Amino acid sequence: LMDSVSEKVHRQGSYQVKSDDFANIYKFVMRGLERSSKRVQVLLMTLSGCGIESQTDYNSKVMSTLASAVQVCLRRGDISSVCSKNQIVILLMDADDDGGHLVANRIVSNFYGECDDGDYELQYDIRELSRVC
Repeated sequence: LMDSVSEKVHRQGSYQVKSDDFANIYKFVMRGLERSSKRVQVLLMTLSGCGIESQTDYNSKVMSTLASAVQVCLRRGDISSVCSKNQIVILLMDADDDGGHLVANRIVSNFYGECDDGDYELQYDIRELSRVC
């Protein structure tokens, strides 16, 4: 069992999951917060701009650039998921508000360094997951 579930390749960056799996991981993290003093930030990166509403190959390429920026800017313990054609949701484990904004700004900077198309704008929203008492 342990061999079948262990990571075979030691990769850097966030643990990327499908959006369906992200919902289950989110619930698991919330349960863990009930008995932990750790802090977790939820970060939603939203890409907007010219033609983002239509499904084009170019939009997919820009989203791929964003996904790569997210991957390289996060730690191995963080979790990310492409949740729509223009959004990526992230769980920043053991991060406070300042650390969350630092990471978000690093992602934005990395994205704009790789995507020189001025028609796209990247915004983010960040919130701390609350403990359920």
